[in-house]
Amino acid sequence: MANFSAQHQEWTLTQQALDRLLAWLDSDRERAGAKLENVRRKLMKFFECQGCLSPEEYTDATIDRVAKTIDQSVEIRTSEPALYFHGVARNVLKEYWRRPERKWATLETLLPSQHPGEDPVEMEAQALESRTLEQRYNCLQGCAQELPPVYRELIVQYYHATGRTKIENRERLAREMKVTVNALRIRAHRLRAELETCVEKCLKRS
Repeated sequence: MANFSAQHQEWTLTQQALDRLLAWLDSDRERAGAKLENVRRKLMKFFECQGCLSPEEYTDATIDRVAKTIDQSVEIRTSEPALYFHGVARNVLKEYWRRPERKWATLETLLPSQHPGEDPVEMEAQALESRTLEQRYNCLQGCAQELPPVYRELIVQYYHATGRTKIENRERLAREMKVTVNALRIRAHRLRAELETCVEKCLKRS
């Protein structure tokens, strides 16, 4: 489960950091929450239009970076927070395009399809990739089973579906848990970080 967010695990969004972010957006918490959700929708659209494979992941990374800046008491001088978020998003996007795996993915879409049997090296590479994926999946399954049932169900429901359906699903889940969508995101983020750490340890043992 190594991904973009895993590269920034030295800082995790906390409730205190979220509170400071909301206070920066608006002195009224309800209005601040609405503004943050509006910013999040715009960021999602931005990354989708730029062709990112996981716009939600990069949206979260952008919000986390802004929250981290505020949490570290760095003064942000702007009359329009949305523009600041957009500037940070552009930097996140630049990093996305520089990622090696992104370049390989782009190249693969340009290469003509080839039957694996025509290239022994390709066959071995695919076999290795298959074993690695199977091993990672087994580790993930084991780590997920170690979670309390309620947390396991939460993480499954949180990442279920895609696009608008995923957003609506999370809003429903937040209502059922009687928490805000942002509070739900923090819980899911922590659970995912725990799973990633568990999976990496499992792979090293293997």
